[in-house]
Amino acid sequence: MIVALESLAQDGFALTCADGHVRKCYPIIAGIMADYEEQVLITGIKKAQHCSICVVPPNERENLTKR
Repeated sequence: MIVALESLAQDGFALTCADGHVRKCYPIIAGIMADYEEQVLITGIKKAQHCSICVVPPNERENLTKR
């Protein structure tokens, strides 16, 4: 299986996307080893706050009926 994955990563394969176009895909497997503090720095998220794209205040996240 590893040999097959290596060849797919180098040569790619045809993949039909949701828009109907066929594109060449090159799979990449990556991992990050980081402790919690490093993950916080990488993602920019701090405890009891919201991420940079979220507009919902932290104390209202559980209310799924609110727009």
